[in-house]
Amino acid sequence: MGCCLNKLHKPKGPYTATIVSIERIVGPKAPGQTCHIVIDHGGNVPNWEGQSYGVIPLGKNLKKLGDPHNIRLYSIASTRYGDFFYGKTDSLCVRRAIYYDQRMGYAAISYVTQGLGTKLKSQVRFG
Repeated sequence: MGCCLNKLHKPKGPYTATIVSIERIVGPKAPGQTCHIVIDHGGNVPNWEGQSYGVIPLGKNLKKLGDPHNIRLYSIASTRYGDFFYGKTDSLCVRRAIYYDQRMGYAAISYVTQGLGTKLKSQVRFG
């Protein structure tokens, strides 16, 4: 069963999922920002506990001359049944990352700042 999960959606043919909820899970005085993000995949990206969720960031990879970004892996924070127990969502807990690349001259931020309804290219991998 595990090998089939990897064959469902590959980096060159990812599934597009939608962010349906972003909830801050640390207090207002905490350094940094950590959020619980719920992603709706319509039941098309099944997973088991312990797997990682691969997300291809939006935009182009400036270090590889216009290629898509590499996959970023996040630990899944929900059960195989999803957040609402109907198997169509996954959740991630993501800490906001802000950095400035001096060499490339741009700033990058994580999915914490994306709005609801943002489409994500994704795939499930073993973790």
